[in-house]
Amino acid sequence: MKFIEGFLILKFKRQEYIKNTKRYIWIVPDYLLNDIELGDEVLVNSTRYDNKNKKYKPAKEKVLVVNIFEKDEEPIKRKMVLKILKKNKTKNDL
Repeated sequence: MKFIEGFLILKFKRQEYIKNTKRYIWIVPDYLLNDIELGDEVLVNSTRYDNKNKKYKPAKEKVLVVNIFEKDEEPIKRKMVLKILKKNKTKNDL
């Protein structure tokens, strides 16, 4: 089973920044196994805390991929990658 590790990309007053205080891990589905590369921006399932209702709500987050690894692990409760938003441009693509 393949996993990605990445940082959340948040928006603040029309600018994006990377929240690099903690890395999070998501499962890569079968249809995206060979497409995701380091430096890509992907959309993932996540949860957010709603201060108004004092509950966690489902959300979709933008993530910068910093690590891709494979591990034989029982599927615990991990969220999945939904799709690739922006591919990383390498020197070969320019």
